[in-house]
Amino acid sequence: MKDWNEFWSKYRVFKIEREWLESNYPEVLKAWKEHRQPIILKKIHDEEQDKQREIDRLLDKFNQIEEWLDSKPNGLGEDMEKAIRMSIELGRNDDDNIHNYWTAIRTLARNIDGYPIRR
Repeated sequence: MKDWNEFWSKYRVFKIEREWLESNYPEVLKAWKEHRQPIILKKIHDEEQDKQREIDRLLDKFNQIEEWLDSKPNGLGEDMEKAIRMSIELGRNDDDNIHNYWTAIRTLARNIDGYPIRR
């Protein structure tokens, strides 16, 4: 006799035909949705927390770079300083694209003496 739990455990995703289930077994679909709702909400919450932690990490790096810019490093031209400061300000105001601004700042400043952030 097969152990059905062992058989089904190899499948990570179990696709449910919702229309068929709703027309034939609406109480099962309702129970399934009630079961899944807290799991989905927890996943969304965790993803939002992870995103906020990443934003906070990048904002700390922006602060480090601003302190470095205030110290007037050698090899940093006025235009380069303006470009980096503008990227920092834009990154602070755009949480969805903060990684793009972070990449731009790293690309601009990585060859300047005393750049505080290294991989």
